[in-house]
Amino acid sequence: MRKTLFLFMALAVVAFAGTASAKTNLGASGPVVSHGNVLTPDTGRTRVLYAPSEGDDPDYRARIAAWIEGSCDYFDTRVATPTLSQLESYDAVMTWANYLYFDNVGFGNTLADYVDQGGRVVLGAFCAYTSGNFLSGRIMTQTSRYCPVTGGFNHFTLAMWDGSDPTGCPDFGITSYGSTYRDYLTLVSGWVVGHFTDGEIANAVNTPYGDVVYANGAGGYPLAPAGQDAERVGSALFCGYVIWSPPTIGACCLGDGNCQNLTETDCATQGGSWLGGSTRCGPVSCSPTATHPTTWGELKTSLSH
Repeated sequence: MRKTLFLFMALAVVAFAGTASAKTNLGASGPVVSHGNVLTPDTGRTRVLYAPSEGDDPDYRARIAAWIEGSCDYFDTRVATPTLSQLESYDAVMTWANYLYFDNVGFGNTLADYVDQGGRVVLGAFCAYTSGNFLSGRIMTQTSRYCPVTGGFNHFTLAMWDGSDPTGCPDFGITSYGSTYRDYLTLVSGWVVGHFTDGEIANAVNTPYGDVVYANGAGGYPLAPAGQDAERVGSALFCGYVIWSPPTIGACCLGDGNCQNLTETDCATQGGSWLGGSTRCGPVSCSPTATHPTTWGELKTSLSH
């Protein structure tokens, strides 16, 4: 997919001040102030474009770059939409929504074209948040091919990844992450990889090739996600390099009443009751296994033998 197309824009600061007040998904209102894009030359290393409808977060980009051992540029999609030619000089693109996109339909269509050309896309916080500012176009509406989930609302409450599906992409090698701004999601195609502690989908992958991943709640400033969120995004950007099958994880009620998200085999090994692959701890509550009460006479009899 990589092209030799050379795209370079200096790190010049280009100030743009909106004339109207803009409402964000996080509740802030004020003019859009853009400081330009950060687009660096193609040096042959792995390249990612961070393209949210929000200002830049150099620290978040640096963490993604370190995780993928490459580089991560920035494009301000509040004030312009990158062209397909621009996207094609990158190995992967990540976006999330806060302000209005300059053209949420056009950008979504371009992202779908980019995937058709072999690109990979990670969709983060609020992309499916149709109650506010969100991403649209074919990347979101043609769910059988691109975005694997639909949404509409957001939790606005913090929850951490529950540790489920730790060997699946994008959670492989990740120990902890969480977010307050997580969309309510419904899986339409593909499969779920991991859940949050309240049972919400953490990640969804559209196909076995992983060219579109919905990383729920992911994104840089001002989201302030907890833990290894940037690293999760870094992994998600390249899920498609390995064709894999997700493990079947479900809620397992243990004898002491605790619940763990386990495979059916691991649940049986621990003597638990597996409730199926579509269940998760959080919505599920478990009760301790009832035991037969032992009378004093039965106890004396057993001790005498």
